[in-house]
Amino acid sequence: MIPSRSASGVASRRWTVLCAAAGLLALVRPVAAGPANGFGLAGGPVVHSVRTQDRSGTLAYTSAGVGLFGDAQFTVDDRWSLDPYLALTAERAQGDLSADVSNGMAGFQLRRWAGDRYLAAQVGYHVELRIASGRTSTFYGPSAGIGTGVERESGLTYGATFDALRLFISRDVRLALRIHVGWRWR
Repeated sequence: MIPSRSASGVASRRWTVLCAAAGLLALVRPVAAGPANGFGLAGGPVVHSVRTQDRSGTLAYTSAGVGLFGDAQFTVDDRWSLDPYLALTAERAQGDLSADVSNGMAGFQLRRWAGDRYLAAQVGYHVELRIASGRTSTFYGPSAGIGTGVERESGLTYGATFDALRLFISRDVRLALRIHVGWRWR
């Protein structure tokens, strides 16, 4: 007999793996570098955990997929930078809702640098397109979160962001984790 795997168990394992990967960033040893002006492009896995209410009651689901992220970094000094960003994702929802999900995000991060590592506070705005059972829905709202990452002098970047948002149109409350690897052109 093959044991069954519940959607919530799979989602829990995904969160555990992604959180562990994000935690590894804290172990990276900094070098004597700071922020540099330039455009960055990165991609990586994305996971959203959603709890929403609709006419039929409360739904809980997890969507996972890939994201493409772009930013333009403006240095303030050797310890601070401001990073406006844009992001697009393509995801598949599982749990109480089975759907194709696309997210568009725009916002900015304020980064505090220590060598080539940074911690960031971020605010943004999300727009989500959800296609379930042939029905298309759009949701949108603000978000706030934190980020951490590393940016090497060579241009290689990697990091993670975590944010929470509440969408205005519905009663969605969601948590998002994005891990990225990319490049900054200086």
